[in-house]
Amino acid sequence: MQEPESFDESYKGMGSEVVGVVGSIEVIQSDFARSESKTSAAEAQAQKEYDEFMTDPSVDKAQKTKNIEHKSSKKQNHEQSL
Repeated sequence: MQEPESFDESYKGMGSEVVGVVGSIEVIQSDFARSESKTSAAEAQAQKEYDEFMTDPSVDKAQKTKNIEHKSSKKQNHEQSL
């Protein structure tokens, strides 16, 4: 019985496939690292914007409260002098 042509050479295994899998894993790992860094940067930016958004109204409210107190005091002084 004669061997088919496909068996001319000896079997060398799947060595090139292993490099392909390892290469694929490395690509996936680098993509994940890039994605993670972009996400972390976006989260940090969003947190900064949120903190500013929450701080600005409280500062504004404090300033307006002081203005009201000052104007009320001024009004009271004017009423007393009249």
